[in-house]
Amino acid sequence: MKKRVLSILLCLCMVLMLCPAAAFADENYTITQNFKYGTRTYDGTDRQTSPYQFVIPAGGSFGLATIEDCAPYELVGWQESVSGTVYAPYAEIQNLQSDLTFDAVYQVQGGLAITVNGFMPGKTPNDCEYTFESTIPGIAFSADDVRGIDWFKLAPGEIGSQWFPVDKDEAFQTGTYYEVVIVLNNNGLKLAPSTTVNGIAPVSCKIGQYSNGVPYKLSIYCELGTPVAPTLAVTVDNFEVGKTPNDITYSFASTNLGVTFSETDIQDIQWFKYTFVEEGFDWYEMVDTDVFQADTRYWCSIKLDNKGLDTAPAVTVNGKTPEYCGIATKDGVPIQLRMECILNTPAPAAITISGPDVVCAEQDYEFSATVSEGAEVSYSRYQCGEYGADMGWSRIEDGVCYGTVPASEYGDADSMVLTVYGTAANGKPATATKTVQILKEHIFVDGVCTCGAKPEYTIEYVCGIAENSIPSGVKADGVDFTLSSETFIWNGYVQTGWRDEYSTEYELGGTYTLDKDMTFYPIFEKLITVTADFTTTVALGDAGEPGETAFWLGLIDGAGNELTYDNQYFFAEITTNGAGDYSGTMTITATGDWLYDMLYEGAFIWQYDDEEEGWTYDDTVWGVRLYMPEVEARSVDTAQYSLLIYPACVADNGSFDLDLNAGPVDKMSFTNTYTDHVYELKHDATHHWDECACKDVQNKELHKYGDWKVTKEATQTAKGEKEHTCTVCGYTEKTEIPKRTNVPSGDDSSFALWAALFTLSAAAVITTATVSKKKKASK
Repeated sequence: MKKRVLSILLCLCMVLMLCPAAAFADENYTITQNFKYGTRTYDGTDRQTSPYQFVIPAGGSFGLATIEDCAPYELVGWQESVSGTVYAPYAEIQNLQSDLTFDAVYQVQGGLAITVNGFMPGKTPNDCEYTFESTIPGIAFSADDVRGIDWFKLAPGEIGSQWFPVDKDEAFQTGTYYEVVIVLNNNGLKLAPSTTVNGIAPVSCKIGQYSNGVPYKLSIYCELGTPVAPTLAVTVDNFEVGKTPNDITYSFASTNLGVTFSETDIQDIQWFKYTFVEEGFDWYEMVDTDVFQADTRYWCSIKLDNKGLDTAPAVTVNGKTPEYCGIATKDGVPIQLRMECILNTPAPAAITISGPDVVCAEQDYEFSATVSEGAEVSYSRYQCGEYGADMGWSRIEDGVCYGTVPASEYGDADSMVLTVYGTAANGKPATATKTVQILKEHIFVDGVCTCGAKPEYTIEYVCGIAENSIPSGVKADGVDFTLSSETFIWNGYVQTGWRDEYSTEYELGGTYTLDKDMTFYPIFEKLITVTADFTTTVALGDAGEPGETAFWLGLIDGAGNELTYDNQYFFAEITTNGAGDYSGTMTITATGDWLYDMLYEGAFIWQYDDEEEGWTYDDTVWGVRLYMPEVEARSVDTAQYSLLIYPACVADNGSFDLDLNAGPVDKMSFTNTYTDHVYELKHDATHHWDECACKDVQNKELHKYGDWKVTKEATQTAKGEKEHTCTVCGYTEKTEIPKRTNVPSGDDSSFALWAALFTLSAAAVITTATVSKKKKASK
């Protein structure tokens, strides 16, 4: 037996020793990817079928994959099963803390192309035309799907440049930056459309995301830049030392001209170089095999059919604008495009200084010096304000000289002039100079200044049309920043979120993660007001007439829950004074999106029962439904929203529904009945109660009597009388008291008998006392 107990104890010790190791072992999580069509791949490899599972350690990261061979569908992204968030293919998931399941999100292959025309100087948003071309099978888009189009321009405001709305009839101006926001019904499309403006892709085009990353409408933000006037751009490339005119390439791009240009429109090309001839220096025509040389000026003449163009084209050569470019005319009328471009090919520098243009005041300045073939360097010198000194090189590697100016040498100077001295290939002295700005603040690279400091970033909130301001904030490097929950105030609008300089949208109080200064602009939505009229009737019951009384109506959903917008409830109050009909209006003010979501399928209005004495409240429930005329409803600015009123019915589960067959009606109606009961205390021989003139009886109960009181004493010859009274109603109950009994008097024998009895009684008492004493003594 002892051995068995010892074995059990040893086993328990072993289990306890293993428990800590299991408790602190690294935890792994399982990732599951479900997909209905196609094959899962990652970078074109590791082909897998659904479902695909793999294991990642806690805190680790992984990349989602894409789906191939799933025609006629295409993968839009991966939807996480718990949060509903849709991630793009190949998205990186960081800091894993639980098992995750992702379901593939598909759509039919194809897309939507949106074309905007008319964005030119002098035109207005009203002049712009919008066309839609869908290549998605079974899905079409047209102007009827437009829910709103808004134009914005970047202009000086109270705090730097700000985005301002552009009126529909305001002319576009050159040198001004514009943005257009097009809001469409998404019709099932989950990808951003391909958008072009005047045939050119915008600077950026982004789709607004809603409802866990999947848009129920397309909000397309197109950053357009400045409007482009009709022009022709000619690009000349390969104009480099060592190449020939035969190596030159020419390209043409026309904007808003209605005609195109190409190399086939070239009538003649001539190249000249400025060189020494018999009469001295002059322009000399080159042949196609002549080589371009350093330190030589060149001139190019390109002749084109003008095709009606009467302004000189924009010409760039190797990405730079020539000294001159004109157009040939005759009698003031353009006859051909003659681009006479005077060009320079500078000789390479003998000495080149490489290093930053600015340096932090706490940071040593490091630079290097290189030379062209045949040149040499000797020493360098720095000058910081009035103080300067010569210095040698910290090291020389592969012919490159490296030097360092200590930060302690800057003093209070705002800039430093760095000079490197040497000799050119021709033996003449050569120098190179670089001016470096010395900043009092830090210069950060990859989040850290060379001196070790980390940056802070300014977060500003800007709105030029608001009635208030919002304080700016400071974001620490590598630390998420919580955006303000405070909103700008603009009459007739409500702020629903933030939009940064890249048109990325954030919720109020959302998280900003980028490590850079950022300006945030409010996202406004127009407030829309709709109304529903009603009549409250005060009817009289059996008795009484009410005085001033208030009744309340509230907006609810089909389950009876109160509907709110921005934490505000919707009420209507009407005050009555006596019997009659009283008219009122339920007013609902919210954004167009909220009205559409909450009221388009219908909501309900009922009357609150305040349970005031004397009132019978009407419990009728009415339905309301949002009405938007088909054409006008496409734009929030012009939509004429209204409410249609219907009687409501109750489903088997107790929820409300619109009785569409019984409406719409002009107004809601409620009838509340008032009866003012005036009760009188009444009684009978057994009970008392409160009774109204309408025969309503309350509080009936048995009498509650007080003590009896003798009102007439009884005698030997006559009965007496007594009574008691109810303490509530005062009813008095009376009853008789019997006659007194007759006691004889004057009989001596009777007296003798009473005396004998008294003597015997006394003797008995004395005898009893004696016996008691004896019993005590015997003890």
